[in-house]
Amino acid sequence: MNSPQASWFPDPSHKPRAKDNLVITDFATMERGDAACLIIKSEPGMQPPVGARWLASALELTFQHPPARTMLFVAPKFRTKWVNSVVVALFDGPGDIKKGRITINDMVPVPISR
Repeated sequence: MNSPQASWFPDPSHKPRAKDNLVITDFATMERGDAACLIIKSEPGMQPPVGARWLASALELTFQHPPARTMLFVAPKFRTKWVNSVVVALFDGPGDIKKGRITINDMVPVPISR
């Protein structure tokens, strides 16, 4: 008996394939008390990730625009800060990431699947 399964990806037609890997070389973390944010240097047209999951030694992010996946190696302490969701902000300014230019309005909670 076949039962319908819910797709974990918002739009299955845009679900990334195994070869759709996105290489993110510039990212940073920002912490204030118990809160933490992952800041990613964005490419033109990039939107925040739509899903995340913890792998053995990395955080995997899934993007719908562009349809891709990426793995980021962040400090293990973030496993306790990002349990149900990871807070992500995209930085699209010129040059290096400037944490002072990130505001609460730039931050998007991305659900973590198990």
